[in-house]
Amino acid sequence: MGAAIDELCFVTAFDGRVLWVSQSVQRHTGYTIAEFQVSPRDNPIVHPDDAARVGEAIERFAASGLERSAPYENRVYDRWGVERTYRTEILRTQACGEPALLFVCRPRPDEPTAGAEIEVSFRALVEQAHDPILRLAADGKFLYFSPQFPLLLGRTPMELAGKGLADFAVDPDAVREALARGGSFSLEIFDKSGGHHLCEASISPLGDGQIIAVVRDVSAARRREDELRQAQKMEAIGRLAGGVAHDFNNMLGVIRTYVDLLTRQRKADTKLVDDLAQIGLATERAARLTSQLLAFSRRQVLAPTVVDLGDIAQNMATMLRQLIGPDIELRVNARACGAVRADRGQLEQVVLNLVVNSRDAMPRGGAIDIDVTEVALPEGAFARLSVVDQGTGMTDVEVTRAAEPFFTTRMKGTGLGLSTVHGIVHQSGGHLALDSKPGTGTRVDVFLPIVEGTSKREPQSAAPVLTASRPAVILLVEDERLVRESVHRLLEDLGYTVVAAESPGEALGHCRESDDAIDLMLTDFAMPGMNGLELSTKIRKLRPTCRILMMSGYAASSDSAAAAGVMFLPKPFSVDALAEAVRSALDG
Repeated sequence: MGAAIDELCFVTAFDGRVLWVSQSVQRHTGYTIAEFQVSPRDNPIVHPDDAARVGEAIERFAASGLERSAPYENRVYDRWGVERTYRTEILRTQACGEPALLFVCRPRPDEPTAGAEIEVSFRALVEQAHDPILRLAADGKFLYFSPQFPLLLGRTPMELAGKGLADFAVDPDAVREALARGGSFSLEIFDKSGGHHLCEASISPLGDGQIIAVVRDVSAARRREDELRQAQKMEAIGRLAGGVAHDFNNMLGVIRTYVDLLTRQRKADTKLVDDLAQIGLATERAARLTSQLLAFSRRQVLAPTVVDLGDIAQNMATMLRQLIGPDIELRVNARACGAVRADRGQLEQVVLNLVVNSRDAMPRGGAIDIDVTEVALPEGAFARLSVVDQGTGMTDVEVTRAAEPFFTTRMKGTGLGLSTVHGIVHQSGGHLALDSKPGTGTRVDVFLPIVEGTSKREPQSAAPVLTASRPAVILLVEDERLVRESVHRLLEDLGYTVVAAESPGEALGHCRESDDAIDLMLTDFAMPGMNGLELSTKIRKLRPTCRILMMSGYAASSDSAAAAGVMFLPKPFSVDALAEAVRSALDG
């Protein structure tokens, strides 16, 4: 029966409970039967200016002895926020074994119907649009909204009835001014859960003071733009840091070279050798600082070696104390521990990131403890690096997301620190554990497998000083004068004959003009006009038997050399490292 009824009809108990609704309700209002089952006394689809009058009419009829009420008019909002006027009559009836009220609602006879088909087509088109489309009255109240708008606000259409755009704006006055001014404007709106959405609205005037507004949620796009800007800023800083570190590496290489030369020449002078050893130690520490800069710029040459976590923590202590400031105490406890296999620069980055995170979690000061020890796990022996702070801590939800890229619990920061640590540790065959509670601080444990056969704090034996395995002529190509001269001295001291060139052009000119044999070309990678790989290709055409050894401080250079089948020597290097690399290149 309900399907054949054209009017909008529904039955309620005297206490307002909806007992039955005709199927025509969806055709009239766009709401389903289930959505419409709200008492007419407080139904939010009823126009707010008519709600009190409708309630009084229902109460008067229920208290009277009449079987049928006089018709009364009431306005309602359909699912799309369009205002409709109905003439309603109430009849007494029985339903579900109790007295009830039957409401029969008919569209007002003079309700305009012209263009109904066009309106249906328009509505179908608008409802498929990605961005919410609104029709607003002169006072900013909703006359229509496409389904995407309630979804954006996390509300039902009935919760928007009788309201306007300004009612959901963080700054209502600014929205009202913008609607009166016209054009496009930005606004921030809040949804039902309290979340904020940054939107762009474009408005166009209609007749009778009405407005069409197209609202676009640009929150996600703005976040991506901010992340891109941050990434670009970090990339620019990384390039600067990498460039500075590269040049500094060259100077450290020069210092290290002459320290090695003097040490070899003055072995008998014990006091001088001790002084030179101190210079060498300072140079080594400076080289580690440049390695950290290159790690930050992601340009360091990755070289997994057997390293001691305790040594890394102890060697970084002075630099870390300067970094965290005087309000925070840094305590380092590095106990005897087997060695692990990883890239030293990356492990230094792990320690640095964890300490910086702890510092940022303690704005009022406190203490950070770094502890290194050996532990036995079911998988075997592991070195454990622990960083413990007394900071604000994290909730369980924040702990589960802590290693996600760009996730941060602070207003500042990129959210990349712990995600970088996570990647480095897993790349090195280890794993990460995090324990934190709000108000009690955070503990991060890094577990790395111990290399089998390494003893605890076994002192490294001094590598033998190498000399030339056989006479050879080496073409040295390096545009930095101090580096070129120092490497020249080292190679000659090792027993090789050296031809030095300050540019790729000079090196090519020598090969074309001279018939002298060249056994090996040792070239820098980054040089003006032509890089080391391009030079190698040209040299091999002129001297097919010439071996190639490339040197650089950039990771990309190492990758390029490996792809081209060229041996690589990372800067800065010691005399022993140079001797071993040259010997391997000549013998290979």
